[in-house]
Amino acid sequence: MKRRIVVAIVTVAGLVVLAFGIPLAMVIDRQFEGQTVLRLERAAILAARDIPAGWRPGDPLVIDPPSHDTSLGVYDAHAIRVSGEGPEIGDQAVHTALANGIGESEGDESYVIGVPVTQGGAVVAVVRAEQRLEVTDRRIRAAWASMGLLAFLVVGASTLLARRLARRIAVPVEALGINAGLLGTDTSTIALPRSGMAEIDDVAAALEDAAMRVAESVDRERAFSAEVSHQLRTPITGLRLLIDTEKLAPRDDPTLILRDAAVVIGRLEATVDELLSLARNRPTDRVALDPNGVLADVEQRWRPVFARSGRAMRVVPQRADDIVVVASRSALGHILDVLVDNALHHGAGAVTISCEPVDGGVALRVADEGQLGETSPESLFTAPTYSRSDRGVVARRGIGLGLARRLAQAEGGELACTSVGPTTFSVLLAHI
Repeated sequence: MKRRIVVAIVTVAGLVVLAFGIPLAMVIDRQFEGQTVLRLERAAILAARDIPAGWRPGDPLVIDPPSHDTSLGVYDAHAIRVSGEGPEIGDQAVHTALANGIGESEGDESYVIGVPVTQGGAVVAVVRAEQRLEVTDRRIRAAWASMGLLAFLVVGASTLLARRLARRIAVPVEALGINAGLLGTDTSTIALPRSGMAEIDDVAAALEDAAMRVAESVDRERAFSAEVSHQLRTPITGLRLLIDTEKLAPRDDPTLILRDAAVVIGRLEATVDELLSLARNRPTDRVALDPNGVLADVEQRWRPVFARSGRAMRVVPQRADDIVVVASRSALGHILDVLVDNALHHGAGAVTISCEPVDGGVALRVADEGQLGETSPESLFTAPTYSRSDRGVVARRGIGLGLARRLAQAEGGELACTSVGPTTFSVLLAHI
């Protein structure tokens, strides 16, 4: 890219130099020729004025040329040279001057000017001035050489500026290309240096924003892939129990098991769709909810599981019926499923699911009778942890708690461990 920019700029600079240089060279050529003619004419006129009054051909006469490049000669009325330098017989410029005019001619080797010398209104002689063409040509070539040097400096300066500009443009653009190729990888969060060029900096800022969005999307997808098995375990376990029960005690109508299995599979598909929507932060069911209704759904799903496990589950709804929240029913359902599942498998004693008003909102709580001990509550949302109780080492792994916290934050709420003994997790939501 840098090479193309440099070539383009230098080419344009070269074309501009040629576009101005060629006409300027032609102008200089004509100007130098005109100046030569004017200098010759001036030298001839000055020499004619130096001829003394009453001079006649044959009288002694000495004239000095103004420079060694110019030769002067005096011709009589018959076009014969009587003094100075020049051809013995006058040429066309001399004859023109004898006719009382300014003779001017350009031969193959020199410029010639003839100026008449008058006395009493009559032309008595002619002063002929001559300069060789090579003198003017030498001056023209020197001027052209100066122009060429100037053109070389201009093109050289344009090359240096082009290289600098190309580097200034190409380096950040190449960095944009390299970092654009990293989108979607583990290094998709990028920080590009600013180049000082508004357009490129705008693209860099847009690319950084895009990288951040891609990274967030990738993180959500990875979190979904890592934690979806935990969320699907309950309906899959229910389906397995349904099949095992049917195998142990088959019913007379074989279609009943198919109907029940179809219902569970339908719930499983709905769970997958809801998890995908939530993982991509695009829940579609945000409405005004009665928290008691959410608790009733959780109780319906988990009551049979607790009954088979021999564990007690209590549901304590809120007393006030006028407190509602705006949230996704599926998101709250999955959050509470995570908390209830952790309490069932890693907690102890009865599990209590309650809803109570707090300052500015409501708190959905899931508590069991276990203890966290010295385990940090925040570590439950990042890595598996274990604690020791009077019954030995009890695993308090935070399976799914990271996803549950992100879902709560996406709904404008917060999920936290509000008590380590008895273990209590609370989902705080603002009411309307």
